[in-house]
Amino acid sequence: MREIKGLLVTHKRAELGDLERLCAPSAEEIRERLTSEADEAYVLQTCNRAEFYVSGASRSVLEELADELEVREGTGRYVGHTEAVRHLMRLASGLESMVVGEDEILGQIRDAYHEASDEDALDGTLDTAVLKALHVGESARDETAINEGNASMGSAAVETARENLGSLRGVKVVV
Repeated sequence: MREIKGLLVTHKRAELGDLERLCAPSAEEIRERLTSEADEAYVLQTCNRAEFYVSGASRSVLEELADELEVREGTGRYVGHTEAVRHLMRLASGLESMVVGEDEILGQIRDAYHEASDEDALDGTLDTAVLKALHVGESARDETAINEGNASMGSAAVETARENLGSLRGVKVVV
């Protein structure tokens, strides 16, 4: 079994500008860069995260990528095999989202998986881990009530405004 390693830059440590900058190069470009030194590569870029995973390579591959992408000190977190797999499961289940249980992340993980598979960037341990995370995420939504309630930051904001202001009928909002 090849060990999985990850570099996680998320809304928990990074500012919006950091995340936007890390999503400027395409996932395809980054996967191509990573697979030149790793057996497998998976890249997940969303508005709240930029996550890079490899298997069959040392952590230095991710450290070099962080230098190239100018990941600011303290915004990224390197994870080893067990923590990377655990994070993927939690992420797919909606536990790592700004709004716990939101559904959009599962589709984003799936889309990134298909892109990586189509480019032959997945075919071993990392492939299995991402597929398992997708199954766990689907099960979490089917077998629990995790995605009941607010499905996004927008709906959470509306609910909070309604709780604090009462009826929102006729209210104008500027974002």
